[in-house]
Amino acid sequence: MSSYFNTYVGRKFEKLVRTEMIRDLCPFRATKTGRWWGFYKDGGKRKELEIDVIQLNENTKDILFVECKWKDLSYNDARKIFSDLKEKSRFVQWNNGMRKEYFGLVAKSIGGKKKFREMGFFVFDLDDF
Repeated sequence: MSSYFNTYVGRKFEKLVRTEMIRDLCPFRATKTGRWWGFYKDGGKRKELEIDVIQLNENTKDILFVECKWKDLSYNDARKIFSDLKEKSRFVQWNNGMRKEYFGLVAKSIGGKKKFREMGFFVFDLDDF
């Protein structure tokens, strides 16, 4: 039951971030918001990718990539998520070479939140709301 509940709440949390909360978290005025799915080939095998939330401004070429996690994240967990998110962002074909990229993470709790903010990441957890 607990696993099912966390999966359910996680999906609802992601949708809430994407449809309501992200407007207030975005460092620029977005003209489009949504999810992103893609894939690449690795040794002949298809590898699928997903980014929970992308916001962009078509005029200024700003783009924000966000992962949503309904869990308590340690500093190392969050660092790995940001590393993976940056890697996945390379596959998003939109104004490559001209866009200004931002990276964000929204979770139940995030260890080292202040340090990530000092590094220029957008991090928010339940304490911020």
